[in-house]
This record gives sequence, C-alpha cells and structure tokens, in this order.
Amino acid sequence: MHNTYFTLPVLFVMLSNHYAMIYGHQYNWLILVVLSLAGALVRVYFVARHKGEASLAPLLISALLVLGVSAAIIPRPVEIMNTSNSPADAEFSRIEFIIKGRCASCHSTEPTQAGFTAPPKGIVFDTAKDIANQAETIHQQSVASKVMPIGNLTNMTEDERALIDAWFRAGARTE
Repeated sequence: MHNTYFTLPVLFVMLSNHYAMIYGHQYNWLILVVLSLAGALVRVYFVARHKGEASLAPLLISALLVLGVSAAIIPRPVEIMNTSNSPADAEFSRIEFIIKGRCASCHSTEPTQAGFTAPPKGIVFDTAKDIANQAETIHQQSVASKVMPIGNLTNMTEDERALIDAWFRAGARTE
C-alpha cells in the first residue's frame, strides 16, 4: 500500500527554496514544519473523507496554521538600521558602488557569478537607470526581506543595507 499522507508536504519542501519569504526568514525551519503539518492535515481530511469518516477539524486546523504562518511572514517596514547613515549619506555613487559590487555579479547582462548564464528574472543593474528602475525591488529584496544577495554570497554588510534603505526612503534619486 502506498503511503500518501506526506505527499503534499514533500512537494512543498521541494519547492520551498523558490520562495524567498520562506527560506530567507529567521524561522525558516519552523515555517517549513508548520506548513508541512498543514499539508499533512489536509491529506488526513481527504483520506478520512474517502473512508466516509470525514471531520472538518483537520481542515480548520490546517487553515489556521496557514493563516498564522502567512501573518508571521508578511514583510514589515524596516527602520533605518544605522542612524549615522542619513539620506544625505546615501549619495547615488555609493549606492551604485554597493549594487555593482554586491548584486551585479548575477544581475548584469553577462553575469560573472558561476552558475548564472543569464540575469535572474531578467533584472540587470548595468546602468544607473537600471538601478533606479529597480529601486523598490532592490529595497524589498536586500533590506526588507534580506534574501538578496542570495545566501549573502557577496557579503553585503548591514551598513550597506542601511545605505540602500536611506537612499530608497529619500526617493531613490540618481543625481
């Protein structure tokens, strides 16, 4: 007999590394466990339903678990991390230096990072205009969720994140 109780959780585990809000979270392991449990509870409901003994309790518990995790992983506004970095400190030349040094190895027309033959999601930071056009995404990924650079492969510092934050909050100007 094929055991299918854990089919949904296994699929979720296999796909979870594609979702930055999960793998980039401080409690990523707990999120994975809770969502796997929720998936298993859905499966328990359907097996019981097939046997004619269905109770809505597993579905309700599963829904509460998913809603709880969803509320817990919603990105929240981030305060400027280092108060010595004011918007005036966030001159675009410094921001451009950070982006080119920490992000452009993957996000350029011709990535230099091993394993990348094209920029992820087609996002490039080759010019000042490219950077300015992606300011919101840069802020979301490097400051709010801290999932970029992926695995902090290029060692972006908290001070650099604070400068990006200040630049973004000041209007993400390139002058």
